[in-house]
Amino acid sequence: MFYPYVVIRYMAAVYHCEGVALNDVDVNPGLKRFYEIELCPGYREALCNQVLAKVRRDGFRRCVVFGEANSVYIEADGSMKESDAAPSGGVELKGKMTIGSKVT
Repeated sequence: MFYPYVVIRYMAAVYHCEGVALNDVDVNPGLKRFYEIELCPGYREALCNQVLAKVRRDGFRRCVVFGEANSVYIEADGSMKESDAAPSGGVELKGKMTIGSKVT
């Protein structure tokens, strides 16, 4: 998978990975080449804020992986934690996931 990508944690050891299209982020949407994301001011913050909105909407924790040792974990309480470790292990759900309602 190419960076960046988002890991959605549905439950312990069950997750799904989603790629991130550059046009999904409201910062300089004209960028087309992957390597430019490092140069785009505000990209990281904008992407994390969009992922946070999804976490708040459906309640599933996520991790935005920007590189091999460059991740941000986003919790349901809205907190964000920088990490040098991407999620690993568990079972990945393949295909497009559609969740109908928030799990409590």
